[in-house]
Amino acid sequence: MTDGGNGASDPATGGAAGVVAAPRGRPRSDRAHQAILESARTHLTNDGFADLRLEHVAALAGVGKATIYRRWPSKEALALDVLMQLAAPHITIDDTGDTRAELLAAVTNAMRAITDTPFGPVIRALLSQIAMNPALGDPFRAS
Repeated sequence: MTDGGNGASDPATGGAAGVVAAPRGRPRSDRAHQAILESARTHLTNDGFADLRLEHVAALAGVGKATIYRRWPSKEALALDVLMQLAAPHITIDDTGDTRAELLAAVTNAMRAITDTPFGPVIRALLSQIAMNPALGDPFRAS
């Protein structure tokens, strides 16, 4: 709140009246973000979802656990983000105007992704846990 225009500070914002405060802290590192995703992928592939520990992901990525929790609220959210990042190149189908060819491409791309890319081990690790951890399946049920 201002004092009628005499330049007093605004206690609601903690700064000068009408001035927008800059974000606090350091900007988020894209390198750390990518390192976390890669570390999580490695752990999901090697250990599976049930044994995924964020402290192990953090250690391999070279960050603190707090860095992970600033970006993802849970290991489920992190695992799903890894999955979506790996799936993205394989789920886009070009519109060719030929429905049969597009359906065939969708099936072929999915099979290739599961058998020949890093997506396969991650999706297998997560699918095996959906029955025990319904939160993992929520994004798929919602779409």
